[in-house]
Formats: sequence, structure tokens, C-alpha cells
Amino acid sequence: MNKRRRYRLLAVFLAALLLQGCSGKKEKKETLNTEDYGNVSAYEICMSVYFDTPDFTEGGSFGAGFEETSSYFESMFYDAEVAQCMTDFYIVGGEGVVADEVIVAVTDTKEKRDRIEKAFQTRLKARTETFTGYAPVEADKLRRGRVLAEGPYVIYLVSGNIEASCQSALAAIKKGYEPRFGTPENRITPSPDPSNQEPQYHTEGYESGFNPEIVRAYREQNRALLTDPLDLELYDCCSEILADILGDREVTLPEAEKAIYVYVAGQVKYDEKHYSLEGDRVNSDNAYGALVHGHAICTGYSSAFHLLCSMVEIECIDVVGQAHYERNPHGWNMVKIGPYWYQVDPCWGWDGKTEVYFDYFNETSEFFENTEHYWQKSDYPAADTVNYETRLKNGYPDDVEAFDDPEVPKKRTP
Repeated sequence: MNKRRRYRLLAVFLAALLLQGCSGKKEKKETLNTEDYGNVSAYEICMSVYFDTPDFTEGGSFGAGFEETSSYFESMFYDAEVAQCMTDFYIVGGEGVVADEVIVAVTDTKEKRDRIEKAFQTRLKARTETFTGYAPVEADKLRRGRVLAEGPYVIYLVSGNIEASCQSALAAIKKGYEPRFGTPENRITPSPDPSNQEPQYHTEGYESGFNPEIVRAYREQNRALLTDPLDLELYDCCSEILADILGDREVTLPEAEKAIYVYVAGQVKYDEKHYSLEGDRVNSDNAYGALVHGHAICTGYSSAFHLLCSMVEIECIDVVGQAHYERNPHGWNMVKIGPYWYQVDPCWGWDGKTEVYFDYFNETSEFFENTEHYWQKSDYPAADTVNYETRLKNGYPDDVEAFDDPEVPKKRTP
């Protein structure tokens, strides 16, 4: 073949390629192999993992997701349009301080599966970063979390027993799996644990989750002001706590506040099952559950802190807001030390193992904003000055009642 003929053939070949590229035909998307997989719903897989994983802790409600708005998927996966890649979706878990979670999406092409997998990986990374520092035990679960992409399924798994969760999920998607849980409309839900049931502490009409007469009774040392048995039980419990942590010694208000913070953050345990067991631990959102029974969710922590501070005449209020990128409901406190207000979050003051820390104690509003606290600022006092620790280092007296002008610190008289 002469050189001219070779060039002519090459030109024809290149022209054919060019025409093919301009023909307007889209490349066929790669479909997924479904031969080895059963036609199992996302709900069925979620429920299998939930019931097959020992000690799986459900932090939120059972819930499907397609009826949610795009903002829901944006907050969950940082991808508002990822739902368009899914033909089925379900989630169990994932609320508050609980990391345990199983999320399943079903799709039909590899391109869509890759996008869903990326969204799930983004969520896993973001939640790991969020939990690191304030909930180390949950953060460890997230670091061991897995995102599986198998056939038409993408499965996000976080639990205290990740191997059991993975085995359950993989078994559920294979051919031959016998469905056990039906449809979401007829789903199986956990039963209450009778060993954890307790009398309901009635908080109707009490904004802070406790009867304010308890504060009055303590200040006046008149227990007879109370008649309700649960109020009396809470009064006695608080009196004993304050006697233990403050004793008979003279303490300043900041010293008393710190002692109360250490107690609430360190002795009250987060109730990880509050959202999942109907009728179980019904007082976790108030001071009675936190102090008498020793378990609480965020509002139980804030209610307990508020009550104990009020009893020793520390001005304290509750803040109702949200936390984390997902904007989960959250509650904490503000206290007034001298003329200044500070932000306090006793729920976030425990490392999950052995130590109370003070990252969220007497801080500024700016710091709380930067650590994923959100609230309606116009409804609360401003805490936009320096934090209390900095003030103390700059000569602000620990005994805040010992001076007149807050900006001109005075030495305490001997």
C-alpha cells in the first residue's frame, strides 16, 4: 500500500470518528448486574440490619425519604438532587448524639450508583468530623463505618458491631433471602423495655421542665411548699446533690456554677434510646429524668442545669435551638455571671468515657455559632463578648459580687 493510499484511509477513519461524535447519540449508560441479587426493598434491608445487629441503637425515627424536600437530601448528603438517582430509599437511626445508622438506596445504573456512593461517603466523613471531640465513642463507630456498593444497592452502615451489620446487609440483598418485615406501613417496631419504665413527671405549664416552686422551697428551706410526690423526690435529690458538690463552705457563684456543670455533664448519661422505645424513659427531656434517674437528652441536661443553678441563685435560662449541619433539635443554657451572659452546653461536656471538659462552658455566642449551634438570637440575651476564662485571666474577680464597675476589677478585701 503506497503512502498516499494510507493517508486517504486514515482521513476516512478520522472523519468517521468525527461524524460519530457529532451524531447526537448518547453513550449507553452501563446498567447494573441484578442477576445475583433479590428484589429486596430498602426498607427490608434497613430492618434486617437493625434487628440483626446486637445493640444497634436507633437515634431517630424509622423513615422513608422520597416524600422529603430537596433540602432534606442537601442536609443529609450535601447533594440536593441525589434523590433523583434513587428508585428506593430508607433510613433508620441518625439523630442527636447517636451515630448508629443504616441507610439504603436502590438505583439502576452504575453512574447513578457512583453518585449515591459519593453522597453516602460524604455523609460518613462529615458526621465523623462532627462527632470527633464531643462524642468520642460515637466518633469511633463512624470511623469504622462502611459504605457498600453491591449490584443495584448502596448501603451506609454505622454501628457498634459493624461486621454483624455488614453480614446482615449482604445476606439481605442476595437471591433467596426471605423477607421478614413486610412494608413500611406494616413495619415491626421495638417494644418498650419494662425495666426502664418510670412515672411521668408532669411538666405542663413549666417552660424549663421543672416546677419553679422547687426553687422557692429550697431558697426558703421550706419543703412543705411542695405536695406532688415527684416534685418532692426531685427536691430531695437536688438538695442532696448540692450538699455533696458544694458542702457547707462559702463558695462564689462562678465556683458553684462550675461544680453544677461538672456534676450534670459527668453524672447524667445521654439516653440513646429515648427516641426509639415508646413509653420508655419518658422523663429524659426534663430535670426529673436527668437528676433522679440519671439519664437525659439535651433538654434534660439543660433543664437539670437550669434547676440547680436557680436553686443557688445563679441566673440561668434555657436556649431552644438546633445543632450540627443537619439542624437537629438541640437545647442548652445561658448563664449570667456579674453583668455578662455566657453560653453553656452541659450535654456536650462529656467525652463519652471518663472526662468532663469545658469546651462549651461559659463561652461566647460567636464560639457557639462556630461549633454548629443555631438559635433565634433575637429571643435571647447577647453573649458576644470575651469568654469567662479570658476575663478571669485579665483580672476579672472570681467573686463577681465584690466589685461595682465590671470593667474596673477590684481586689477582694481580706
